[in-house]
Amino acid sequence: MGRVNETIDGVFVNIVGTKTKVGDYHIFVNAGSKLANSKELTKYTKQYSKMVDKHLETFKKFADLEQLIMQMRVRENVKNIKLSILREYIYARVTFYRTHTATKDIRIIGGMTDMYGTDLKKIFKNKSFMAIAKSKLETAMDIEIANSKKILGIS
Repeated sequence: MGRVNETIDGVFVNIVGTKTKVGDYHIFVNAGSKLANSKELTKYTKQYSKMVDKHLETFKKFADLEQLIMQMRVRENVKNIKLSILREYIYARVTFYRTHTATKDIRIIGGMTDMYGTDLKKIFKNKSFMAIAKSKLETAMDIEIANSKKILGIS
């Protein structure tokens, strides 16, 4: 079983799906399409599908609200910042849920190796760098949270 991250594991986001992942509802309904189905099984499957379709817009709203909640949880509890270096850039990232992207993190460029070096352990212990990185991550999260609120029609 894979790792579970309580800050980005939702319920309705999995039911509805995203641009990059088919929703569990569709996977479940279509699972029997290649199997032999009695008339009775087909009847119940259609009934189930109609019931879900009737409420799909509500489920989508739940998923959008869930996304906002997950994002705010991370924003209000920024921790577990991970650092990496690509070329001369030092990246900082944290787990962060967004339905419009396959990556489940948000990342920023915290600085350059010519200023902070290439030893990630030393960079991680550099309070000045980590304050800058945390601030930039929070700003990036604030933008995403504002977009999520806009989708929900709230401010």
